[in-house]
Amino acid sequence: MESGNKKIVIGLICLILLILIGLSIYQNQQVRKLSEGGSSEEYAGKGSDKTPETVQDIQRGNEQGVLSESNENVANKNMPDTPTVDATANISELEERLDAREKELDMIHNQISAEEARKAELLEKELELARKRLEDPASKKSMRNVLKASLDSRYALLLKRLNLAPENQERFMEILLDQEMASMEQSVELIDDPVRGKQIVHVTRSKDPGDEYKTKIADLLGDENFKTYQEYGERGAEVHWVTQFDGSLSSDERLTDDQQMELINAMYNNREKVKASMVNTNTKSESQSEMTEEDIEANMKRTELMHEAYVEAAEGILSDAQTDQLKAYLKSIRDMLEENRKTMSQINTDKEE
Repeated sequence: MESGNKKIVIGLICLILLILIGLSIYQNQQVRKLSEGGSSEEYAGKGSDKTPETVQDIQRGNEQGVLSESNENVANKNMPDTPTVDATANISELEERLDAREKELDMIHNQISAEEARKAELLEKELELARKRLEDPASKKSMRNVLKASLDSRYALLLKRLNLAPENQERFMEILLDQEMASMEQSVELIDDPVRGKQIVHVTRSKDPGDEYKTKIADLLGDENFKTYQEYGERGAEVHWVTQFDGSLSSDERLTDDQQMELINAMYNNREKVKASMVNTNTKSESQSEMTEEDIEANMKRTELMHEAYVEAAEGILSDAQTDQLKAYLKSIRDMLEENRKTMSQINTDKEE
């Protein structure tokens, strides 16, 4: 019995030892797992350089990061913009361009000033030459001869109508020539000295410089012929155009004296009608050098209306062929006037620039 009990005790002791050995092995395995888990967490913490201990710590860290970025953005918005290297380079390049442009403008200004000085010098030389010609007897005589030829052509029709005696006709033309020469000499003085020129104009207008010559002409011609002379002078523009037009015709197409005078009177009457109707065709400036494109257009419109009136006046006086030639002649005059006005206006514009 004791032997059986002893076997039982020994069996229990062996069982207990086995249990203790198994428990010990199990504990060692758990310790090894815990040790490996700690190493992994430590490695992960080192990789992120952040070791928040709890979830709240992680959230608190994220909130602080957001606040920090927001404050930085606000600070950046409040700070003034500072030029970059590219902006500075662009400003420097712009300044260089402006300097180059200023130098170019200075050069152009100097060229214009030099050109103006050259023109003034040429004008002075021309005036001096004109003075010398008027003072030189030989040159003055030559100028009188040129003017005499022009006056003979201009007053040829009038002389036939006046029917003066040869000596009176010669005296009449001599008075007209003296008047033209006096006008030329005065023009030189007016150009030479604008201030003194204005004084001359004022004085001569108060005395009417034509009075002296008009009195001589009236005394020579008598009342009736003097009235004819005045009417002829009023038609000066028409006399010029008809005389020039007649000179452009071939010998077998030339106008008779009566045709010329009839055409002159008809053109003059139509001109007066057109002038009365030209209410809204005035230009801002009548000076060729000051005319704008609008002024030139209005001026050409008036010229065209006048030429149309001239052609209408020729109906019944000229033949169809002569009328067509008059149209072509007036058109050439119109084109020449327009080109001249545009040229003068452009010269004045370039001068102002």
